[in-house]
Formats: sequence, C-alpha cells, structure tokens
Amino acid sequence: TSITGAKMASKSENNNVYLFIPNLIGYFRVITMILSFLVAFDRPYLFFGLYFVSAFLDALDGHAARYFDQCSSYGAVLDMVTDRCSTTGLILVLSHFYPRYTLIWMASILIDLTSHYAHLYSSLSSGRTSHKSGNENRILALYYSKPILFSLCASNEAMFLGFYIVYFTSGMPIFAGLGIWEVFLYASIPLGIFKQFMNVVQLWQAFVDIAEMDKLNRLKNE
Repeated sequence: TSITGAKMASKSENNNVYLFIPNLIGYFRVITMILSFLVAFDRPYLFFGLYFVSAFLDALDGHAARYFDQCSSYGAVLDMVTDRCSTTGLILVLSHFYPRYTLIWMASILIDLTSHYAHLYSSLSSGRTSHKSGNENRILALYYSKPILFSLCASNEAMFLGFYIVYFTSGMPIFAGLGIWEVFLYASIPLGIFKQFMNVVQLWQAFVDIAEMDKLNRLKNE
C-alpha cells in the first residue's frame, strides 16, 4: 500500500502542470517582461536586454515542452497571453515616444489582439487541439510552419524594438551613414509589415470559419 501511495504521489508531482519546465520558463518570461517595462522610459539598453531575454525564452519554452513531453493547454495559453501582453506593452511605449503615429500603434494592437483571439476561438470551436495546426487555408498553414512563423514573429518584435532603440540612438555608423540600430530597424521592417498583413489574413479566415460553423449548426438543427 505504501509503495502504491508513493507511486501515486510521484505521478501526481510529475503531472503538476504549474511546475512543468516550459511553464517555469513562461513565469520567468513574465518577470523579465514586467521588469523591462519598469525601466522602458529612462534606461533603454536595460529595457532592450530584458525584453530580448523574454522574447528569446518564447522560442525556448516550446522546445522544452516537446523535449520533456510537457505540452499543456495551460502552457499554451500562458505563452499566448504573455506574447500579446509583451507586444501590446511595447507598442504602448512606442506610442509615448512617437505620438504622431498613435493611430498606427492603435491599429497594430487591435489587429494583433483580435486576430489571435478570433483564430484561437475558431480553432477550439472546430475541435482542433492547437491554433497552429490543422489550418485548411494554405496561406495560414504555410504561415504556421515553424521556420516561417519564427522568422515573421522575430522580425515583428525586432521591428518594434528597432523603433524603440532608434528613438534614443542610431548606434555606431556601419553602412551608408546608417547606425547599427537603424540598419537593425530597416532590415526588420519588410517582414514585420508582412506579419501585420498575416494577422489580417488570420482575422478574416477566423470569421469565415466561425460563420461556416454557425451555418452548419443551423442546418443540423433544422
């Protein structure tokens, strides 16, 4: 009996979702994100470093979840919420430094939040276990392939970070009179803008899918 109890206790500990390694990484992401925003307005390099660490860990937690066989809905939601909060926070900081472009920053936030929420709702309602898989839209299926998704998300974050750091300094000149941070910004803009376009595609497809599910449900009830 004692052996059985010990096995059950061990199994319970192994299934403690709160302490899964990828989720511990997620908690650290939240901490570094909060610390970065506390210094965002007067310590640009410290902010850049902290925010970069949080963004880098975003690429690490998924690998950890698969490696340790600790994928969970809790972790997936924690990851997405942290992503949306960090990007939204950074754009709000940019709206402070670049008030002339407030409408652009507002549009970026609204498209980001609504597209991800609508796509997640559509995915769960259709019975898919992940919003990143099972996309019938070929463009979205290609978008959610790992190399492309990583490149676009990284470029999107780099673009916003570039706007942030260029406000304070252009950096050491390295090409055609442009500073290193200006080159960093300009190099990330094309894919960063394309990521915004994909958010619109994702939002449109989500509403199409939800409308189709409503149609099917009504036909079933007739």
